[in-house]
Amino acid sequence: NIKNLESLFGACLQSGNNARQISSALDLWKLTNDDKYLMWSVVARAIPQLKPDVPRAASIAGACPIPLPKPDQQEKPNTILQLSYMLFDSKFIQANKVTNHLDLDFMIRVLLQLGQGDKAVDLLRTDLAKKLYGISFQRLSEEAAILLRQNRLAEARANYETLLDEHNADEWSWYLGLFDSIFGKERPAPNVDAATVESVRKHIHTLQAKT
Repeated sequence: NIKNLESLFGACLQSGNNARQISSALDLWKLTNDDKYLMWSVVARAIPQLKPDVPRAASIAGACPIPLPKPDQQEKPNTILQLSYMLFDSKFIQANKVTNHLDLDFMIRVLLQLGQGDKAVDLLRTDLAKKLYGISFQRLSEEAAILLRQNRLAEARANYETLLDEHNADEWSWYLGLFDSIFGKERPAPNVDAATVESVRKHIHTLQAKT
């Protein structure tokens, strides 16, 4: 019966039958009490509501196509995505049942598309996230990209400097993030004083000396 339901879920996934995906995942959860099937149902609910990712992006934040909302142009939050995150939070995060950082990655994507980037940063800074991301620079890199997206530039700069200083002085996506956190994304950068430029030049020289 379990194998049949799993096969049904897979067939519905391939055919795009979202309602049957959810129902078969919930049937599996009720039958086995295995929380991975509950997670299947959460993901099945959320995926149709997510906008397609930007291809070949270096981070979750970079892949998220949703621009930051302007204060006078707030979009109505997606109720299904909100409920999906609330279920994940109550059944997995609060119950300490998250066992894979990929589940966190998916929910960070959900939060970003809900316009809740600050909440995504908070999630990445939890002890749970630090435990699940076995490679610390992966978590720091995702956090830095979201901080940059949220215009929390000083924090983003600190993250990118840590990544370059302590992990890999040859990773150019981190250099680009560092430059954006210091100069902004406009080119040429407006209102940048000579002292800042000199500080960055010396920092880069120090990093390159390591390679």
